[in-house]
Amino acid sequence: MAEDTLLKTIEEDARTQAAGILKDAERRAREIMEEAERESAVLKEARLLDLSAALKKERSALLNSARVRSSGTMLEVRRSVIDSVLESAIESFREMPEKEYSGLLERLCSILKKDLRGDGENRPVLRVNPADIGKLDDSEVEFVADPSVSLGVVFASADGRVRKELTIPSIIRKTRKTLETEIDKALFGAE
Repeated sequence: MAEDTLLKTIEEDARTQAAGILKDAERRAREIMEEAERESAVLKEARLLDLSAALKKERSALLNSARVRSSGTMLEVRRSVIDSVLESAIESFREMPEKEYSGLLERLCSILKKDLRGDGENRPVLRVNPADIGKLDDSEVEFVADPSVSLGVVFASADGRVRKELTIPSIIRKTRKTLETEIDKALFGAE
């Protein structure tokens, strides 16, 4: 019988130890699960922060790209409007009354003539549009019809080395930057 009691005691002790081991295992499993849930929450939060930062960065890049495209489009439109204004200015010279246009040609001719000298034997030669030949009368220079000249006069030396152009389109080309700035200010209020 002593053996039965001993076996019973060992069995009860084993059951108590088994119950303790199971309790410890369950507690440890809960701790592991809780730790895993905390780590999962931390990882989830970190991933959300990473995604949020990536989205903000992408949004910022898209916004900047849109701003650049918008600015480029606005600049193209502004340049187109400025080009139209300059073309209209040239056209307005073409549509001047005959008397005013003749006076303009005379002034351009006198300005250009100040810088010219003949070769000693011949008078300086000024090229003008064929339609403008009859509008100028100056005995100090010789006028030659040249269909490539528009709205002004051009001096070209006989050897072709010297060429001075004083036409409305050439004046606008030379002063374009200043004109663009002034037109931009007038039309768009740009500084």
